[in-house]
Amino acid sequence: MRDALRGRKEQPKSVTFSLEKVSVAEDSKIREVEPGNNDKSIQKPLHSWPFPGDTHTRARELIYFMTSESDYVFRPFRTVWFSMALTDATALQLCLANAAMFMAQRRQPGMFQYDKCTEALEYYGRSLCQVTKRLENSIDCTSTGVLVTVLGFICHDLYVGIWDRWAAHMNGLRRIIQLCGGYKNISHNLTLWASWYDILGSANRDTYPQFPVFMCDIEPSTYPVTLRTPLLQQIERVLFNQKFILNCLCKVQGIANIINNHYQNPDFWRREDDLSPLYMLGPITHELLSMHRLDVECDYDSEVVFDSTQISREILRLSMLILLAALKTMYSFIVDESEELNILSTKFSRLLTLDRSRPSLLNKDGILHTLQLQLWAMLTVATLQPLSASRTLYVTEIRKCMNLLGMVSATDAFQLARDIAWIDVVAGTTLGNEPLINAINNAPLLT
Repeated sequence: MRDALRGRKEQPKSVTFSLEKVSVAEDSKIREVEPGNNDKSIQKPLHSWPFPGDTHTRARELIYFMTSESDYVFRPFRTVWFSMALTDATALQLCLANAAMFMAQRRQPGMFQYDKCTEALEYYGRSLCQVTKRLENSIDCTSTGVLVTVLGFICHDLYVGIWDRWAAHMNGLRRIIQLCGGYKNISHNLTLWASWYDILGSANRDTYPQFPVFMCDIEPSTYPVTLRTPLLQQIERVLFNQKFILNCLCKVQGIANIINNHYQNPDFWRREDDLSPLYMLGPITHELLSMHRLDVECDYDSEVVFDSTQISREILRLSMLILLAALKTMYSFIVDESEELNILSTKFSRLLTLDRSRPSLLNKDGILHTLQLQLWAMLTVATLQPLSASRTLYVTEIRKCMNLLGMVSATDAFQLARDIAWIDVVAGTTLGNEPLINAINNAPLLT
């Protein structure tokens, strides 16, 4: 799945360094631009920055690394977070921990081990000790500086993939926001980040969000228009009892409209401080994660016979989460995209097996549109799968669904999926999906 996504996204151009114009600081091995080359030293611009307290030489080297690295390494929201770190001394310590970690990764690509990065851990521990003491102060515990630092811890946990620590920090953040009297009593930006990091971590394990709502009052101009294609309108009229999940699907179509119109712009995926993707992807992800779901791990072996409505809803929910996870990967919001996508895809595959083995309870009036939705979901997920046993299962189930719908050609099946919602750069074009189309067309007709 990772390779499929990489193939659809333009790869960054290689970077060439002008080695004769740099020197290496003896104590830190950091590359520094010589003053004679551009009439600037490191110290001159950094001295004018409003640091929250004194900064030693090494700290300034790390800060310089983070700012100069932006010329050749894309990190989403770098400037936003750096600006927030400059507002609080404790948050700045965490910023230095991140800088030390990123520098170590640059020096030893492929060999970096987080638990052995002593410098990053020292800065992290220093920040943690400071914020722990501040949380004991009844006034300071709800300060903006403490909130920014705790959000920074959560961001750090997401990056390194320490999920139990992420959960602990999320729980602490939730309690701080409660002490503030609710999210409406803190700044808009902080509530946006709190909600975003909530759904990023929750989506990784497909768990319910920590916060009951996406804590951000979103203006209509910042949210994609909910679109209903003619086919979606028809499906909604028939499957009126599936209004919530179908409304999510209409929102996906609105997102698809935005992505399809702009993804070929080379700067679209790398607008470092563009917050619009958070407004676009955050609320719908929260809605999907907040839904009741089938526990395919536990319920598969039980005596429960699932209603076809439950199965169809869960198929749609998982497929939309997989599609959104792929989009987050395109935006570079997920460090290890394979983990989340594999967890969701494994659940989806098990669900297809469950759906195949349980007696059908489909209502006659809704059977056509229910099958169309399931076909859309299977095609969407199958396009992101490599040639594997899972993809073989999808091909079999897709062919079976097509047979029930009276469809012969996989090309027609893909056209139906496009009539519901389709994102070319993620799920692929007809030409890009030709191997999958051939596999479906050549699959045996099963009943």
